[in-house]
Amino acid sequence: MKIRIRLPGLTAFLAFSFVMATFSGLAGLMSGVAAVALPVFLVISLMHLVFSWHLFRFHQHFSNDHPLKGETVTYRLYIENGGVFPLAPGICRFAEDGTEGGHFREIQIPIRPGSSAEHTDEIRCSWRGTYTVGLVSVLFRDILGLFEFEQRIEPHVFYVYPELTDLDPSFESLAGVSGGDKSELRASERDPSIYEYSAPLRTGAGAERLDVKHMAATGIPAAIICGHSRSAALRIVLDLWPGTKRTAATLAAEDKAVTAVFSALRHLAANDIPATFTAGPSETSLPILSMPDWQELYEQSTSLLFSEPGVPLEAFTPGAAVLLVTTRPLSGANGDLFSLFEQTLARGGEPHLVVCPEKHNLAETRRIAELLDDRVRGMGARTLIRVIDPDEETREVRRALCP
Repeated sequence: MKIRIRLPGLTAFLAFSFVMATFSGLAGLMSGVAAVALPVFLVISLMHLVFSWHLFRFHQHFSNDHPLKGETVTYRLYIENGGVFPLAPGICRFAEDGTEGGHFREIQIPIRPGSSAEHTDEIRCSWRGTYTVGLVSVLFRDILGLFEFEQRIEPHVFYVYPELTDLDPSFESLAGVSGGDKSELRASERDPSIYEYSAPLRTGAGAERLDVKHMAATGIPAAIICGHSRSAALRIVLDLWPGTKRTAATLAAEDKAVTAVFSALRHLAANDIPATFTAGPSETSLPILSMPDWQELYEQSTSLLFSEPGVPLEAFTPGAAVLLVTTRPLSGANGDLFSLFEQTLARGGEPHLVVCPEKHNLAETRRIAELLDDRVRGMGARTLIRVIDPDEETREVRRALCP
């Protein structure tokens, strides 16, 4: 609890009380009563402030503790004067929605004995991110206005995760196979065409290929242990371009891009296809080799901020299958992706591209994407180039990622 003292007012009050005490009795009985009444009134005011704090009651209710993107949370705040005498003046300060830099409101605490008040608000979780809702502080001020009691209260924090969509097996064709001709094998499966070593036969180990040469040389029954094929893999790069303005159109485009990235990573992890994830121009790539890896990354998706204007050059490094997901215009001062793609294709790279532009830039992005697609086809590359309308449902993501 914080206790604030208004020093100018308290100083003036104490000075006036001292003057009255000095002249006590010089102006008759009334001057003596005034000299005593002022300090007594100050003590009573402080006691009233303390009792008000202890007699005040409140209750908060949230309709949903784990909202999904697009859902609405109903918030109710009930406040009551639980005493038999009026409370000191006070206010409740609460957060309606912390996603817009802190949107706060204040309501007066009921003063009359037994009175109550209720506030209801609806918070629509329109975008992925962190939402702050609920009571932030309760403040009481004494009748004289010289002292304040304020109690800070932790508001309720909601983590709204991005939407996901199931992808078709055709999405796996975007992954590149490095070595071996067994691209249909999962990472956990062994490739029978790869000899790794021989091991003695074990009881109950199941059917295994016998190593005839080893048995002939040693007389010990042995089985061939196959190695793993260098399976398909995909590097997924998310461009964290912040846009020109923070508008609803910008948030819609960013959310659609994040949906595409995490839907793709989930599909790869569920099917044991190795993947790496890079966000922005960072050189750090996170390996996603299993569903626990994906789940850990997904739980951090609410703190993924589009705040890095640099072009992620990791997407234009030849030698691996790459999927770049961006909200950036394909040409212009914000980074000429069109030229970068042409240069990468000329060096033998074939990066895939999914663009989630802001709504006002959708038509122009589609026009440039068609030009880039024509260049790709003319060079004989098999690069996937798609543009997603940010206002469409999540199935639009599935249509874009599944050729």
